Amino acid sequence: MTYLRFAVVGTLPNNLIENFERALSVRRFVPLHPEGKDSETAGWVSVQNPYLDDDRILNDQFLFQERVVLGYREDKISYPKALLRDLVELRLKEFPDKNRQVVESAVISELRQRILPKSKIVEVLWDLSRSELRLFARGQGLVERFEKLFEQTFQMRIKQLSYPEIALASQVSLRSQGLLENLNEAVIFGA
Repeated sequence: MTYLRFAVVGTLPNNLIENFERALSVRRFVPLHPEGKDSETAGWVSVQNPYLDDDRILNDQFLFQERVVLGYREDKISYPKALLRDLVELRLKEFPDKNRQVVESAVISELRQRILPKSKIVEVLWDLSRSELRLFARGQGLVERFEKLFEQTFQMRIKQLSYPEIALASQVSLRSQGLLENLNEAVIFGA
């Protein structure tokens, strides 16, 4: 599995369970509404039941000793451009006196009733004792959206760790740390 590591910067609240449950309820995932106008939504879900949108996320679903395990879910609805274009043209032929924007809005509203959003669920593991978080995803845009939601939810900053930072932070001898500091990139397989 691929994942990114983050250092969690900040102090944990005193009433951890109560504060986390409240924070997660505020930023939990809210699905797109069939008659709504928005096309994207994101929030926290339980890893065990990521599609039970109405269930609260309680501590027995996310807190496992010193670890918080959550799901980050994004839904996005998109309409095939060619289909949208063809349906709008067909409607304009049926109702030539109508405004194009009004017809397009009506077609999108009808399509929204039939098209399901695309869902993406990413697992998150936060080790409270080590102040380290693992995000099981890699896309830059997704990582930026996740960072923003995490910081808004828990009122703590996260900093992505690079491989050299992880290696230097590991408990190795001073000689090995010196060798790590002087590492340079090298071509392994020449052309």
